[in-house]
This record gives sequence, C-alpha cells and structure tokens, in this order.
Amino acid sequence: GRKEREAELHSPTHIDVDRKISFWSKFVELQIHLIGNPVSWGVANLSLLAYQLLAAVYMLRRRRGLKDLTDGTVSSQAQVLVADPARMFGSDPHCVFAGAWQQFVSLGVVCVGGWMMNFLPFLLMDKTLFLYHYLPALCYLYLLSPALLEHVYTHLFR
Repeated sequence: GRKEREAELHSPTHIDVDRKISFWSKFVELQIHLIGNPVSWGVANLSLLAYQLLAAVYMLRRRRGLKDLTDGTVSSQAQVLVADPARMFGSDPHCVFAGAWQQFVSLGVVCVGGWMMNFLPFLLMDKTLFLYHYLPALCYLYLLSPALLEHVYTHLFR
C-alpha cells in the first residue's frame, strides 16, 4: 500500500518533476519545485550511455585486433610530472600518457568512476533522496559530456 508507493516515489530511479523541497526562511515556509533543467540532465545521462556504448565497441574491436585509438608510450620517468605537468597528455614522445586510448580510459576512470562512486551507493539505501544526493554525481557527468564530444569530434569525425 502506502509504504510501497512512498518507497517507489523516493527511489533513485524515479525522477518526480513535481517533487517539492521545503525550506524555511525567516519564519516563512517556502517550496521549490525540483524540475532542474531537463535538457542538461538528459545530455548528461545520454553522454554516460554514449561513453559506455563507445567503450564496448572499442573493446570488442581491440579484442579482434583492430585498434581505433593509438596506445602511445608510457614513460617510466615518474619525475616528468613534477618537472613539467603540461607534458602529461602532450604530443611529446616522452610524455606519460601519449595515446588516445589512455586518454579515453582515463576519461572513463575519472568521469564514469566518479559518477558511480557518488550515485550507486544511493541505489542500495532505502531512504528519501534529496537534491544533494544527485548533484555530486551529476557534476561528473557534466564533465564527461564535453570531453566525450571532443573525443568524438577528434577521433571519429577526423
């Protein structure tokens, strides 16, 4: 009955655009309707899906011996980052990560990994979720969107 409906309305997979957030300011109760920006939420979630699909395609093709992205060279010089941090993702052959594959994997580790670490724990909790539960994870998807767009433009539409 009522408990099941309430649990459904407050689950992380249910986005209720008519959800109200109450707060008090100088003894006056105000409410904010949580609709956010549906376009930005949609683009962020689509970029997550696009990254996962692109990663699956790249991994299947690499398994068959087709390397769409260059591996690059990995330098054993740990002091390169200390001496010149700009060489981390540069075109210099002695940079730490020079390959497009390493950049794509690093993008996934930082952005998708950050999203997972901030969002997935709330799937396991049986409690009401508020806006501050979603925002840190959403920030990682906002970082993923332009980086993925740059990757697609640079490597797929060259």
